Amino acid sequence: MKIIIADGHSLYRSGLSNQLQKINNSFSVIECKNYDELFAEIKKNNDISYIFIDVDMPSCKCDEGLKNLFALKLNAKVIVISGNEDPTIVKYAIDNGVFSYISKNAELDFLNSALTTILGNENYVPHFLKQKTETQLPFFVRKVGTQLKHLTKRQYEVLKYLGEGCSNKEIAHSLNVSEATVKLHINSLLRIMQVKNRTQAVLIAQKKGIAP
Repeated sequence: MKIIIADGHSLYRSGLSNQLQKINNSFSVIECKNYDELFAEIKKNNDISYIFIDVDMPSCKCDEGLKNLFALKLNAKVIVISGNEDPTIVKYAIDNGVFSYISKNAELDFLNSALTTILGNENYVPHFLKQKTETQLPFFVRKVGTQLKHLTKRQYEVLKYLGEGCSNKEIAHSLNVSEATVKLHINSLLRIMQVKNRTQAVLIAQKKGIAP
C-alpha cells in the first residue's frame, strides 16, 4: 500500500513518515512539498491508500487546494494534518469527505494514538476541532474533566471497557482490533490521565461517570 505525505516542511514529512512506519512498516511512503507535486503523484499512482496533507502548502491556497483534491473523487482516505485550526476550514474539510483532521499542535502521544486509529480504518477528529456544543457531545464526554478532552472516541471506548473489568483480550474482541492496539491505547490513556496503572485510570473514569 502507498501513502502520500504532502507538507511544505521536509523535517515534518520525514518525522511523520517515521511515525507511520513504526505503526505499520508495510507502507510505501511518497513525499510531496506542494500541491503541484501532490497532484502529479496522484496522477502517476492509482493505488494510494492514504493522503496526509497540510492544507497550507505552497502553490495553492488551502481552500482551493482542498477543492481541487476533492474534485478528483479519490478512493484514498484524505487526512488533513495541519496547524490551521480555523473552524471554517475544518468544517469545510470534514463536510467534503476528509477522513480525519489532526492538529499539528497535538502532543506526540495524541498524534500516535490518532495515527493508530486512522490506520485501523477509523476516522479521527479531536472534539475541540469539531466545534460541537456541550449538548451535541456524547454524555460520557460531557462528564469528563479538561485533562481528558483530547481523548479519541476509541480511547473513551477502551476506558469504558476497562471500567467494566474487561481484559485486553476481551476489549480487542469487542472492538475488533488486535491486543497490541488495545495495549497502545491503554498506554496512551495512562499518560494522558497522568496515572501509573489501569486501576487508577478506572477510579478516575468512575468518578467522571465514564465507567460504572
